[in-house]
Amino acid sequence: MSGIRGSTDRSVSRYLLAKPTGRYRRGEVKQQGWVAQVQAAIQHVQDRSLRSLLEQIAGFDNIPRKEKKFINFLQNSMRIRNAELCKKAWAAIETEANRLKAEEEERKKTTEVEKKIAEEKKAAEEAEAEASEFNAEEAKKTSEPTAEPFKWKKAIKRRLKEADGEIKLKKLRKVVLSDYAETMASESAEDDESLKTLFAEKLESAGVVVEGSVVKMKA
Repeated sequence: MSGIRGSTDRSVSRYLLAKPTGRYRRGEVKQQGWVAQVQAAIQHVQDRSLRSLLEQIAGFDNIPRKEKKFINFLQNSMRIRNAELCKKAWAAIETEANRLKAEEEERKKTTEVEKKIAEEKKAAEEAEAEASEFNAEEAKKTSEPTAEPFKWKKAIKRRLKEADGEIKLKKLRKVVLSDYAETMASESAEDDESLKTLFAEKLESAGVVVEGSVVKMKA
């Protein structure tokens, strides 16, 4: 291992997450992250001699973060002659660094997933709101009365007046449907059974008199 990279743990991540500011220089931040890893390693080791060594290491603020230099520091500066113990100390810190790194990556992954879920939920809510608004507008348009483009009653009375107030029912229907075809640009209005039915309905409410096959203006 060329060096133990800074990792993050909730309990010891204050220094690992920090970025260089006017208060901390970059090197100081890295060193604080290293110390945090040592402190975390102390919490997990069971060997008393190893824990004791790690506690001593934590008291220094100039511990090398490269394996070879780290072991040399322990042997030369701290006078730890047990080479195997020195290697165990490095391994304990390395293990903790990897654990903290994995936890930080998992935390980031979880945060990204939660963020994605929140974004998808927001998008779904916005789409639902837009659909609801659109449906409300459509319902409003449907409920609003629309002006009838062809004035049936007016056409019926106009044709009656042109016929001096009396006309055959079939002829009246033919000329009115002809007017309808011209107004609505419909070529088959005169043969359309639904329009014939509609004409009969409009005739009943047009304020005229129907006597058998003859239609008259009211006296």
